[in-house]
Formats: sequence, C-alpha cells, structure tokens
Amino acid sequence: MWLRVFVTLLLVIPVASEGSGAKAFWTSLLLPGAGQYLNGQSVSATRFLTVEAALWGSYLGWQHIAEIRSQNYHTYAVVHAGISRSRDKSKEFYDDLGFYDDFHQHNSFAVVEDGSNAELYPDAAEFFWEWNNEQSRLRFRALRNDAVGAERNAVLITGLILANHLTAAVHAARQATSGNKEHSAEREKRRFQVYFAAHPMNPRLALIHRF
Repeated sequence: MWLRVFVTLLLVIPVASEGSGAKAFWTSLLLPGAGQYLNGQSVSATRFLTVEAALWGSYLGWQHIAEIRSQNYHTYAVVHAGISRSRDKSKEFYDDLGFYDDFHQHNSFAVVEDGSNAELYPDAAEFFWEWNNEQSRLRFRALRNDAVGAERNAVLITGLILANHLTAAVHAARQATSGNKEHSAEREKRRFQVYFAAHPMNPRLALIHRF
C-alpha cells in the first residue's frame, strides 16, 4: 500500500511545482481544506475538513469497537477454555485456540503435518487451553472474527484518510495554478488595449501596450 502512496506522490507533486500551487499542495496535504482556504475557496475547504473530521471519527470509533471485541473474546476464552488471564499472547495462539479443542490436539496435528519442524506448545499454564464444548469454541471464533473485522475497518479508514489528504492537495494545487493563469491572462488583457480614433478625415486604429 505504501508503495502505491509513494508512486502517487511522484505523480502529483509536479502538479504543485509552479508558483503558489506548491504552497497550496503541501498545506492541504498536511490538513485537507487548508490549501483551499488559502485559495479563497471556503466551500471546498469546508467540505474537505468535514470529510477529514468524519473519517477520523470513524477510525477512532472502529478502534474502540475492536478493543471492546478483543476484550470480549479474551474473557470468553478465559471462562470457557481456561486460558490464562494475561492478554500477552500471539496472533497465532488465538488462531489455534479457535481451531483446536485443546493444546494437546494442536500439538498432535502439528506433529503429523510438520514432523520434526512442528512448532509445539509447551505443557505450561501460560499456553494451556481446553474448551468445555465445541459450541464454545465456535462461538469464540465468531467473536474473534468480529474483532478482526473491526480492526480491518480501522485500517481501511486510514487508507481513506490518506486518500482525502492526497485529493485535497492535488485539488488545491490545481485550483491555485488555474487561478494564477486566469489572473495573468486578465492582467495581460488589461495591458493591451485597442485604440480607435474616429476622425472623419484621418481615422486611426492603434494597439496600445501598457507597462
């Protein structure tokens, strides 16, 4: 994902390399809407800032939900599988916890599948588990999947936040560049004026350039 972000930056940075477009680009890259505000586009600035606030609110919300769901499946495993109350366990441990009835069953299958290279859990209280029934194990898997889903949603939101920053930066840079060009064109128009002297005996047409 970060490689895509780097490539995107390489493509869009040249857009902001002229005049005030650079300032607008980097300002909105840091805070979406700030570059639009500098360009005098209050409506666009408000929209980007609103999206940014909504995305951050969503991210924090999913993070909170993921934490609550993680606590739920851990507490459930403590009650129904007898694991230690310490939450300092690896992702692989919780994955195995949802697929095997007890740690002895895991070790048996690991030996069959991987032979001498099998990674076995030691016979210690820290790695012990034994489900009271299959329904509890399946319920634990469902709870854990819900927590993992919330974590993934939070990660997805971070991608949308990054996209909002890039979109706002490119939009601000292009609008600034476009505004500069329009301002320059209007200024040039004012510098050149056509003068026509409608004298009946000596009409004249002249192009005047003001410096």
